[in-house]
Amino acid sequence: SPTTTDPGPEHRDGWSRNRLSAAVAAIRGDHARPAGERPLADEIEFFATIGARRDIPHGVALARRGTTTGEVHLVERGAVALVDEHDGRRPIVAFAVRREFCGSVPALLHEPEPWDAVAVMDTSVITVPAARFSAAVQDRWVDRWTTRTLAWLAAVGARMEDIDGRDLDAQAAALLLRHPGEF
Repeated sequence: SPTTTDPGPEHRDGWSRNRLSAAVAAIRGDHARPAGERPLADEIEFFATIGARRDIPHGVALARRGTTTGEVHLVERGAVALVDEHDGRRPIVAFAVRREFCGSVPALLHEPEPWDAVAVMDTSVITVPAARFSAAVQDRWVDRWTTRTLAWLAAVGARMEDIDGRDLDAQAAALLLRHPGEF
């Protein structure tokens, strides 16, 4: 279940749409999400039928690094940042924005959460238990999710390589895109 982080006095309203748009563009670069990575109508219907709709205030964590992946979220409004611990910094590794999933890959791989998942603005999600999501993927969508998982792992691997790099382009990619103490 979500846990609150202290957003600090300067960040009580969450991120603006302009700030979010700039941050997503900076992180994804030339790697915009192909249409095939977005949920299809049958997946949205599945989430709507068995999932629970929740409003998550900005600064609230939907998942914490190292914890068991218990839920998968489909973002309906707002955005969730995946925040890493890396060389004493907390860079944003990825975002889940409208009509994107959060927590799906760790759930499918039966792995603990690799990062903190924090709402950067007031966000609405549909939440499904990880076990039900994994079973539905095995029963209905295994081919589609195999492709999505591999694409997601490649994109995150490229982002981590950018964060680790030492040249000027890599340093620009590693910008935290947030204020100290924000989350």
